[in-house]
Amino acid sequence: MLEIFKLVLQLIRSPREAWKDIIAADKDVRSMQNGFFYPLLGFVVLATFIGSWLNSQNFAFDQALKECVVVFSSFFAGYYFAILMLNEVITWRSFGLKKDYVSCVRLITYTSSVMLTLKAVVSLWQDLFILYVINLYAAYIIWEGLSELFPTLGDAEAERMGVKRNFTIVCMCLIYIFPFLMEKLMMVMMS
Repeated sequence: MLEIFKLVLQLIRSPREAWKDIIAADKDVRSMQNGFFYPLLGFVVLATFIGSWLNSQNFAFDQALKECVVVFSSFFAGYYFAILMLNEVITWRSFGLKKDYVSCVRLITYTSSVMLTLKAVVSLWQDLFILYVINLYAAYIIWEGLSELFPTLGDAEAERMGVKRNFTIVCMCLIYIFPFLMEKLMMVMMS
């Protein structure tokens, strides 16, 4: 788990170097998910449960468990929807890329770590909700990752035409909108 947090801190401190290390590691999809995303998601769920316990005056186990189910389901489903949609979006004519499932998994997995880490921190200390603004920094992490994962998006022509900017916006929307929508859907279903 310590290695996961070191990588998250490296992504935040120096995204360009972190992406180079991630690509040099050349992990397959399963090892990225089993070694990084799932443990981080488990930590977020645990933090949600502990935060529900610490931040409530009348702790209700069923309510805390419900929050954990919502958090797990929303991030898990949002993660896969974002990967699948990104793999389709990259084939749009304006981006001009071929489907690359592994690169899409890599981009979504490591970029969503900022969102997951902040969710864990805010779940434990709810007064720090203002930290959610840091999620905007994920756009820079995506920006740096695109040059490494999809080299044609890193060239001067793509940047001049705004392709890299547009792709970054699309990625941000996919990474953040799907979990948000899944969370709202789960809340409606559970109430």
